Amino acid sequence: MKKLCFNFTISLLFFGFNQAFSEEIVTEPNFFAQIWEKLSALTNLNYSKSFPHPECNNSKTSVAKSTLPLESLPPEKDSQTWLFKSDENPQKEPPQLGCVTGEDVRTERCYPSFLQDLRTGKTSIDEMKKQRPYRFDIIGQGKEFIDRRVFEFHHQNFARQDTGLTILDGYHNTDKAVSHITEVVFIPRDQVPNYKVNKKNNEINVTLANKEEIVFDSTTGKIKAGVLSESSVKVGSAGTFNYSGKNIMIQTTGLDGNSKSHMETATKATIHKAGFSPCSVPFEKLWSRPIGSKDAHFKFPTDKAFYAWLNNESGCFK
Repeated sequence: MKKLCFNFTISLLFFGFNQAFSEEIVTEPNFFAQIWEKLSALTNLNYSKSFPHPECNNSKTSVAKSTLPLESLPPEKDSQTWLFKSDENPQKEPPQLGCVTGEDVRTERCYPSFLQDLRTGKTSIDEMKKQRPYRFDIIGQGKEFIDRRVFEFHHQNFARQDTGLTILDGYHNTDKAVSHITEVVFIPRDQVPNYKVNKKNNEINVTLANKEEIVFDSTTGKIKAGVLSESSVKVGSAGTFNYSGKNIMIQTTGLDGNSKSHMETATKATIHKAGFSPCSVPFEKLWSRPIGSKDAHFKFPTDKAFYAWLNNESGCFK
């Protein structure tokens, strides 16, 4: 028996009503795996404990709706290059997102709260999928649901500041095991991350903010090529992720559980730069901590400001 903190919103469209709930449930993990497989294609299922994510840790932090209404999201057909709307993220509170299955069983597309729009017929799942997601997820390796690795490529309000990648190593929140979550920022941030499913080659091609790529095997969920490599999933241990690109990757890892998020427990950040040994700095040099209703945020809305700090104040790569 495992105790799993499971937060999700189910849209029961076929009954004509919606029900949202969040509670700790004690049951066998296979029960959730079966629910996941049956409901993921139909429902709005928000199981994520991603950055930012107060939903599943019994935190007192409030969850705010996105500052972008669903209808304001740009249509994906306009261009494959997704441009930022601003540098600074105007929203300081955590967003409220709902996710639906994407073009492949290992992809999810996440949008600002849309249950009301679905209920009233203002939009449909198919119409929503034509808009650029607020976040997209790649379901990675791991046989059991609670042990899976998930890659969440996020931005906030199409702003440069909090664009990054959250990597979840399982969903554990008990007295015996908590999850390790890794937060990653790729520099420079030239565009909003996007992806493309290549069914012919069984690949999911992700283009990062710095225009470099990661290629996932859509059959296994494992990274098969690109600028990031990964270790195998090991319950209770943080994943290892190595960067081989030509730019900069910033990485921090923290424990997530027992009413604290990884952005509260992380102590250091490591900066990886092509041609140099990694350099570690205190977490607070790069991110703010979540406090009250305010979320954690990357401290540099622009790459220019980050480079100025890196070259003049960080002490790295001298």
